[in-house]
Amino acid sequence: MAKRKRKSRGHPRQSGAVLLQSGLQAFRRGDYDQAIALLKRIPENEIDTGLLAMLGFAYLQARDLDSAVAMYEKALAQDSDNQEIRRAYAEALMGAGKLAAARAELQKILKADPEDGPTYLRLGQLDRQEGRFEQARQELERARTLMPDSLEVPFQQVILEDLQGNEEKAIQILQGLLKQSERPEGQYTASEASNRAVFLERLGQIYRSQEKFDQAVEVFKQIATLGKEPAPRSTALIIETLRLSRQPQKAMDEADAAVQKFPEDRPLRMLRASLWSERGHLEEAVQQFQAMLNKTPADREIHLALAQAYSQAKRFPEAEAAARQALALSVKPDDQEYPYFMLGSIYERQKKYDLAEEQFKKVLAANPLNAPACNYLGYMLADRGVRLEESVKYIQKALELEPSNGAYLDSLGWAYFKMNRLALAEPPLEKAARLLTSDPTIQEHLGHLYLQMGKRQQAQEAWERALKAWPNAVSSDFDAEQAAKLQKQLDELKLRLAREKAARR
Repeated sequence: MAKRKRKSRGHPRQSGAVLLQSGLQAFRRGDYDQAIALLKRIPENEIDTGLLAMLGFAYLQARDLDSAVAMYEKALAQDSDNQEIRRAYAEALMGAGKLAAARAELQKILKADPEDGPTYLRLGQLDRQEGRFEQARQELERARTLMPDSLEVPFQQVILEDLQGNEEKAIQILQGLLKQSERPEGQYTASEASNRAVFLERLGQIYRSQEKFDQAVEVFKQIATLGKEPAPRSTALIIETLRLSRQPQKAMDEADAAVQKFPEDRPLRMLRASLWSERGHLEEAVQQFQAMLNKTPADREIHLALAQAYSQAKRFPEAEAAARQALALSVKPDDQEYPYFMLGSIYERQKKYDLAEEQFKKVLAANPLNAPACNYLGYMLADRGVRLEESVKYIQKALELEPSNGAYLDSLGWAYFKMNRLALAEPPLEKAARLLTSDPTIQEHLGHLYLQMGKRQQAQEAWERALKAWPNAVSSDFDAEQAAKLQKQLDELKLRLAREKAARR
């Protein structure tokens, strides 16, 4: 009897032409993982420069940055004069955090063509990321001159102006972009609708940062008019705005309605669960989060949200376990930054400072330009009054990258206060208090500074603002215990001021 041939358990044999055709189809529909899986199976001797560049782009979109870099390097080895591939290579290097190498590639392009607008655009992004804001401004202006019809160049100018605190300038540019991209009767292609959604979201976020919450909501509502696809995101932005404007019940009502309308939208379901957690209903929130787990890489975001919820409730063992589960699902290096950051914050809240510092340094080892990690590490040192010169350096690095961030300005002022350098502490703390008017911790810090400077009436007013703000503060570590302690200090200050006033009569 003849033996049966064993069936192959691998991929069926396909020719390079068939794989290429299937890969191209996946690429065109935006299924980059599938495109990569197909194109990488093409025999090496059939892969040309264009295919390598296509693979590089697919890897870039799939956020496999090291593979994108490798593909573009192979493509350039075959065609070193192709400046379009070199520019894409530089973009991949930027994404992978290899900024010096990216800059070198961009400068090679400008040496060959000093009038290359897209390269000035990328240099502007690169300098902005590294905190070289004036250079970035000049490069973006040059790009705009060379590419007057580009929408990306002015949008990058928006990001730059917003980072530097020039919010009105950013708003002006965004309004121009919205007018430029407007179409009669609201008829937009998918690409045009996507662009307008990005512009509207950024505009609403700027209004929100200015605490112009009603204007932000009106802008976010416009996103929903662009079609079914952006509607859930529009709703989530409105809910977040209601939450930040200290309308928790209205935010919850909107979230409940949104989940009914978009039952399959995970971000909306996660947002609703987070609202339950913030309102003290941890078990209900946990049940909602766990119902979304499906044993896929997408569970990473759920575990991070669970870690945040447990941490807010001071259930630190569960918070740490959830953060480590998220870390285990973070295969790509840039995905590991936030789980490490989360672990650092969990350890810091337990006063396990050495463990917290270790996690924040892991973040900075992967990405030295991670401003939140720089700030958190610097503030953690400053708040304890240890290694204060070092703490200032970390915070200053964060402010180099985000000079108008109110939380970072507060950290710097508090570090100087701890060093008893009161004249240096006053400007950043006052600016922080202007930027974040409802943050009780900043108002408390400002009050301590004023008291130390002998400005006792101003100290009283700052502490009164802190105590008024804290019950409705969003995600604040300023809790009831801290409020009781500050209330006692405020009462003592008021008594002292009253006695002094009586003595002067």
